Amino acid sequence: MKVVELALRFPTTTQLTLEVLATAEETAIRDKAVASINKVLDVVTDAAELALLLIKRLTEGDWFTSRVSARWIFPVAYSKVDPASKKELREQQHY
Repeated sequence: MKVVELALRFPTTTQLTLEVLATAEETAIRDKAVASINKVLDVVTDAAELALLLIKRLTEGDWFTSRVSARWIFPVAYSKVDPASKKELREQQHY
């Protein structure tokens, strides 16, 4: 089953799993997780809410790996949210 299908059937589990993988120290794992998160954000109906929460949690991470992942998710997340949320995302750009 592909990640998008999993995200549609099991949204919470898939999102949490990908979020954990996006904080991995291994670059290849982190890159694949971020690519999968971006694919999921393209298809789920609650992408705006999911994107905001995900970026917020990743930018608050203790390790640089989570903040690096947030940077790669940012463009897709930004395209999914309303103007007020775009302002909120821009303000989180301190990572």
